[in-house]
Amino acid sequence: MNNYEHITNSADQGNIKPQKGLKNLKTWQKVACVAGLALVVAGAAGGAAYLLLNQTNSTDTTPVSNETFTGQSENTLTLKDGANKITSGGIYHITGSTENGWLTIDTSEEVKIILDNATIKTSENQAIRSQQANSILIEFVGENTLESSIPSSDDTKPAISVEGSLTITGSGSANISSTGKGIKAIYSLVIQSGTIDITKSYEGLEASDITITGGDIKITASDDGINASSTSKNEAEGTTTSNNNGFGGMMGGIDVDDGSALTISGGKVYINASGDGIDSNGNVTISGGEVYVDGPTNSGNGALDYNGELNITGGTVIAVGMSGMAQNATSSSQPSVLINLSSTYSSTFTFGDVTYTPKKSYNSIMISSSSLKVGKTYDLKIDGTTIQSVAISSNITNLGSGSMGGGMGSQMGGSPHGATQPPQR
Repeated sequence: MNNYEHITNSADQGNIKPQKGLKNLKTWQKVACVAGLALVVAGAAGGAAYLLLNQTNSTDTTPVSNETFTGQSENTLTLKDGANKITSGGIYHITGSTENGWLTIDTSEEVKIILDNATIKTSENQAIRSQQANSILIEFVGENTLESSIPSSDDTKPAISVEGSLTITGSGSANISSTGKGIKAIYSLVIQSGTIDITKSYEGLEASDITITGGDIKITASDDGINASSTSKNEAEGTTTSNNNGFGGMMGGIDVDDGSALTISGGKVYINASGDGIDSNGNVTISGGEVYVDGPTNSGNGALDYNGELNITGGTVIAVGMSGMAQNATSSSQPSVLINLSSTYSSTFTFGDVTYTPKKSYNSIMISSSSLKVGKTYDLKIDGTTIQSVAISSNITNLGSGSMGGGMGSQMGGSPHGATQPPQR
């Protein structure tokens, strides 16, 4: 009989009754029982800790809109030097200027900020910083200036930093200068309208999910112009995603799709970046608007860089840079053409009805436009001289060598001055 004895009397029939204690067990059995009990206790403690951790990180970071604040009254805040603090949710009308001050939002509630001809300059902090994982809406009225010049080797500190999600709207403008990043949100960044001119930054825009539906956006960046990355979100949630794309898009291993996304459906975006122009550790979707990228002059970065897919269903995209890391769309409902050249140029080029004047030297051109038509042949002219004739037989066309792919299985062909281009790698 094992260590459980069956009770046979009628009152207890069918029940299982353990013998008393562990005294009838052998030593190794006692050790095994104690070890098993310890594992059960440890597992229960771990489960409780997991639930507590996830409860702590359960703050709602869904992006907000103007409708969220309908019926709420405005609070007025006039800027002063030093810390200007918001400690509860609501609408805050910000006016005035400070030459050494900053705006701190320290609440988990939803906050709307109306920047009305405001100037915030600081060398000690981020110009605007939300310290908790909440949802913020910033509306630009008139002309606003945000300048963060923190004298630090930490070039990640943004002029606008939001621990949750950020929505930007308004009829006004913001001139932004930062020794770190321009605008960063941990979760979502939504730009609906307004004029944003990031004149200096390490990286212009960064969030896990970036959505641009309108506005006029200009970005100058010493690294990536737009960076869709889930790294900060994963750190906030206590999760990790292996990704080797951490140094301005430079090659260092296999890049992994981390679930981040960049979506552009409207507006006008111009990027001048020394790193990747557009860098998404996940997918890029463009369905409208205008996107212009003056990308890197080094081959370790690309005008367009994505780890997932680049899907184009509308809009205009012109991205120039160097051919080493150049990528075309993976799918497109309109002609998307990538041309990698054997020489470097710096002059205006024309391709069909598309004319563009890059601000830097380039040997790679990517164009996606509904003005181009499948079945047509177009001349690429630089400074009025025909460099390449391109016959478009499908919506994805790749010409020349040196690129990293992106729709590379599609058409390859064309002839520079009658010569055949070398095959792509």
